[in-house]
Amino acid sequence: MRGTLLLGMTVALAGVATGRQPAARPNEPTTPRYHAYWLTRQQADKRAAAEYPVLLLTRAPIDSFAPEAARLSSLFDRPADKLPPLFDQPALTLTTHMRDSVWNTDRAPLKGVRKVQDFRPQEHEVTINDTPYRYEPADLKDVARLLERPEGTRPIHRIHAPLTGVEQTARALRLLVQEQLRDEAAKK
Repeated sequence: MRGTLLLGMTVALAGVATGRQPAARPNEPTTPRYHAYWLTRQQADKRAAAEYPVLLLTRAPIDSFAPEAARLSSLFDRPADKLPPLFDQPALTLTTHMRDSVWNTDRAPLKGVRKVQDFRPQEHEVTINDTPYRYEPADLKDVARLLERPEGTRPIHRIHAPLTGVEQTARALRLLVQEQLRDEAAKK
């Protein structure tokens, strides 16, 4: 009995030390995987819209996320202090500067999606938090890069540091995305 307990603890500690999670059982639900999309505002000045694209990070492909989220909007369309924690929300947005760095003007660079409307997959258009966007798929490697090096490569003047206010959440999100990328690479 004591030897079995010691062996079990050794295996558990070895898994923690290597950062690996135990293999999923066939009947257990898998962890939701992240999907990323670049959102560009629909406005007359195309240059301004392209300068600050928004990264949308969802837990399901947008084709299945948007119609479902439209039904859930009533739950998430409330003041920010009444919303569930960021990790419990179905999707997050992150404003960027030219897809190179995180753009933070309000000390809340990661924002939960509160409202999804007017999803038009043929036109690649969706309205998120009352702002109309065109969307296109983004590479999860871009998400990991932005969260790992939020200052990017272009020198720009900033009001706030890129991840001020959400440093720990961004770090945890980066680790989850990197783990997903490793899992996907191992399956290939």
